[in-house]
Amino acid sequence: MKEQSEVRQSLAAVRDAIEETDLAAHAHGAQLQELQQDIQNTLRDPDSDHRQLLLARLETAVTQLEAEHPALTALIVQAITALTNAGV
Repeated sequence: MKEQSEVRQSLAAVRDAIEETDLAAHAHGAQLQELQQDIQNTLRDPDSDHRQLLLARLETAVTQLEAEHPALTALIVQAITALTNAGV
């Protein structure tokens, strides 16, 4: 259960950080919106198949966002670690 709590907390932190980003002005705005939706779906239904898709999108986001958004990237890496520790 501890892993699930860590997953929820880390995903909520990424979601909140994305919400604070000006998506319209961002080169990866559409990708961030999709990522945000995947996070919402996973938070609503944590036992669904969304988790595997979310993990793949998070891994892609790290490489694309690390130069422009290091703080967001750090949160994404924490979420990846939490998902991996939870067995995704």
